[in-house]
Amino acid sequence: MLEPIRFEKDLLETHLDRIKQDRPFGHFRLEAVDSLIGGLRRGRLVILSAEPATGKTTLIGQLADETASQGFVAVIATQESSPSQWLAKSLARISEGTLRVSDIADESRTADVAKAAETYRLTMAPSIVFLEQPMTAIELSAAIAKLQTMTAREMILFYDYLQIMPSACESSIRDDRLAVKEAVSGLRRIANVYDIPVFAISSINRTNYGKSNPDLGALGGTAAIEYSADCVLHLSMEGKGDERLANMELPVRPLVLTTLKNRYAAKGTAKLSFDTAHATFTERA
Repeated sequence: MLEPIRFEKDLLETHLDRIKQDRPFGHFRLEAVDSLIGGLRRGRLVILSAEPATGKTTLIGQLADETASQGFVAVIATQESSPSQWLAKSLARISEGTLRVSDIADESRTADVAKAAETYRLTMAPSIVFLEQPMTAIELSAAIAKLQTMTAREMILFYDYLQIMPSACESSIRDDRLAVKEAVSGLRRIANVYDIPVFAISSINRTNYGKSNPDLGALGGTAAIEYSADCVLHLSMEGKGDERLANMELPVRPLVLTTLKNRYAAKGTAKLSFDTAHATFTERA
């Protein structure tokens, strides 16, 4: 049912209050990323696109952990990876180099894993919610609404990933471009209605793998993403040709994070290092 139509004189104070609140309520510790997006802001939709081997899901996981450790509620909607896979990476990061992701299942490292798990239990677990059941945008919206009745804390949604969000359309008539449009539009509504930051991963077209100058055309469902997102970031491997291929095999990979769109700030780039064994991103000069 439509909301009653009201003149602006009745809503002016509400809108003024919203403007005053349009400032970061938190920041990522990974300053290179935080500076590109302008911190955690209510009602913003940020899309992270990336090519293979760049650790886009790992980066989103690290950002989710950072928000949870600050007491914000990190809602992780994931169909691509299981919560246990996200947890293994979290434990490796928490250990600060003591554990590799591959060590988490190693019986000889039980004590180290238990120590990391206890830290996770105390600092992050109380603020992390996994939604692993496939949900349409409407179902996801209902889940966020329910969570907001359960807590008054600031909430951030992390979605992995756009192209596999179930569509409300019948599978027999599904069109991939329309499905992406539906997913992006749904996430846009969630950001607006519940006034929360939303971070979503997007794949890119295969024809754009390895390109040194990415643009919005690399993303599937480009028009919908371009119109709906407040900020679009692209994570790519540094280097060209053979250098790029060699970098993809390194245990610590040099990456570049590029702003393809930023509705409220200037575009920019940041250099990152991806430590694959320890599932950790750091800044580099």
